[in-house]
Amino acid sequence: MQTGNTIKDNITGYKLNLIQTRLKLSYLTISEIAQEMNFTEESHLNKTFKNVFGKTVTQFKKEEIVKSANHQIVKTCFLGKCQQPILQPEKPS
Repeated sequence: MQTGNTIKDNITGYKLNLIQTRLKLSYLTISEIAQEMNFTEESHLNKTFKNVFGKTVTQFKKEEIVKSANHQIVKTCFLGKCQQPILQPEKPS
């Protein structure tokens, strides 16, 4: 079965999926993750990431922080421990 992707495309896709996971689960900087995944320049990672996912690495990281904060707020309130949250969820525009 052919997918039309080259081996390089598949490797890049695999690396970008790993980068997404690292962005969600680690406190490493974007620059540290880029170096870890052998991107010579952070700008090259950003360009490649945006071409594949439609957003920059920074945009993705910010969205994940908000999602994580919203999840934590819901989880805390669900357990009856609703206290002043550190980060308020964004209101839909």
